[in-house]
Amino acid sequence: MLSLIAIPFDGCGHQYARNQITLWGPDGEINDYASKQSAGIVGTYYLPRWTMFTTYLKNTTQTARSFDSQVINAQLLAFGKQWDSQIWGQRNGETWVARGDTWKTVEKVLADYA
Repeated sequence: MLSLIAIPFDGCGHQYARNQITLWGPDGEINDYASKQSAGIVGTYYLPRWTMFTTYLKNTTQTARSFDSQVINAQLLAFGKQWDSQIWGQRNGETWVARGDTWKTVEKVLADYA
């Protein structure tokens, strides 16, 4: 008989799950390998990362500094590690509940593309 070890979802298993859809390894070895666009991850993970990246680019051009991928990669990795260590639902925008009216969205998609 197969025996399964239960890892509490709010404990270590939760961090592993978050890491799997973001950094994919302790140091972002395969960053975004299994990225997802659901349950608020776009607003709480991807939007802040893109904001950090575009702000870095803007600052390099305004101060006439050269782009340094090691600098921005370190900042993005630090953000990713911090994000992975959080418990889902503790930050603004993180929810298990769908937003909006799913059926209205389906009807709009069908009307526009079917």
